[in-house]
Amino acid sequence: EPTTTTAEPTTTTAEPTTSTTTEARSTCLDDCTFDGKTYTCKERMRWALTHLVENSRFKCYAAHDLVVKQCPLCSGCAIQRGLKGTGCASGASSFIYKKYDAN
Repeated sequence: EPTTTTAEPTTTTAEPTTSTTTEARSTCLDDCTFDGKTYTCKERMRWALTHLVENSRFKCYAAHDLVVKQCPLCSGCAIQRGLKGTGCASGASSFIYKKYDAN
């Protein structure tokens, strides 16, 4: 007698996979320890802008320069990013070009 075999349906479940992407981190978010206190480069620039720098038309650059002298790793934090929203970001790159232009 012929036999009939019926296969049972099978279910395959794939293991969930996870992937992690890391965004390029801005040096404005890097921690800098100076005089025993640790803050991000951005926090230091904002604090220097309002507390340490004379009120002049170059105060944005003075705040940036002060922080970079205290924490060289903050040199990668451009004024446009570190002081964004403070009125310092507009026209900063063109000023830097003119300031250091030898002509």
